[in-house]
Amino acid sequence: MRSTRRSSLPARRGAADPADAAPVVAGAPSTARAVVRARATRADIRARAGGGPVVTDRSATPVTRAATVSDAPAMLEVIRAAFGARPPVDPPAAALGETVESLRTTVLPAAEGGQGQHGILVEIEGEPAGTLLLSFEGDAARIARVAVHPRFQRQGIAGAMVVEAIRAAARAGAATLELVARVEFDHVVRFWRRRGFEEVARSGPNLTLRRALPVVVQIADADAMHRLGARLARVAGGGDLLIASGDLGAGKTTLSQGIGAGLGVVEAVISPTFVLSRVHAATDPEALARGIRRLVHVDAYRLGSADELWDLDLVDTMADSLTVIEWGEGLAEELSDQVLQVLIERPTGAEGRTVWLEAGATPTARQRWSRQVLTGVVESL
Repeated sequence: MRSTRRSSLPARRGAADPADAAPVVAGAPSTARAVVRARATRADIRARAGGGPVVTDRSATPVTRAATVSDAPAMLEVIRAAFGARPPVDPPAAALGETVESLRTTVLPAAEGGQGQHGILVEIEGEPAGTLLLSFEGDAARIARVAVHPRFQRQGIAGAMVVEAIRAAARAGAATLELVARVEFDHVVRFWRRRGFEEVARSGPNLTLRRALPVVVQIADADAMHRLGARLARVAGGGDLLIASGDLGAGKTTLSQGIGAGLGVVEAVISPTFVLSRVHAATDPEALARGIRRLVHVDAYRLGSADELWDLDLVDTMADSLTVIEWGEGLAEELSDQVLQVLIERPTGAEGRTVWLEAGATPTARQRWSRQVLTGVVESL
């Protein structure tokens, strides 16, 4: 086993939340992975629609909840204000044709004669701020009516709501999430592309955008987390990069220990708390046949930038290694085009862990870590 001494670096500060860069025409609830933060705006700027000043109070916390039939008037208020503030288009946005009754029917459970769509409502100090509709057909999910009231725009609500929609759809077992965007609104299309959506169809001014969804697995205990690591190791190949994220004590090192077991690592795999990286030789014949000669285990907790991670020269050994980087989210994605993101969460008030498995953004990563591969890993636990 080889290790690299950790330099005396300050604790890593959180990276800027991508939700802060959301455009002014989408909506968003707060989640564990998308913390809503207000952005500074001029108090004298008036909202383009809906009246009142743009809200600038950073202390106001968005409250996200499932919408019910009784929320239809609030949802309609947000939709009309948000879509009405857009430049006119031809044909007009279908969202402007919504009514209280149509929204009630949309969110009314199917057992009661409605469409049974999942509605999300975001409120700030009791005022409706954002809304979104999520529907399912087979293994596909669709989002629509994504809207933030103009008074609450530029507070990250849009990006966080998209994260919540992705998570809700993944929890429900959907394989893909799609939406329709207008080609005239280039900044909106860019917003969706930054979140992994790609164009799959075009009809007149409408673009259909789609992205794959994470595979979700519930892990009961440390033994199950160890098994998950071993299963991932047995489908990995040389050049693969696993980025493990989660709070302190979530189970990242336990996952890494399972990966080591799956590769036939002989010595103990321990957290590189006081070193930058540890290198362990792989001995499993199948791992060696798949091009993995070693496990490179990295702890990026105290690194402050991607440049500091690049200074470790991980790319020099990556081709014939399986590299696992704890705390690498937002830093390590550019090191390889064969990335698997592994997010480990501890649900509040619940035992066990929720693990989200998602291929990186490159075509190579999506092929290497396809949904078929990841569901096979999960089903074998």
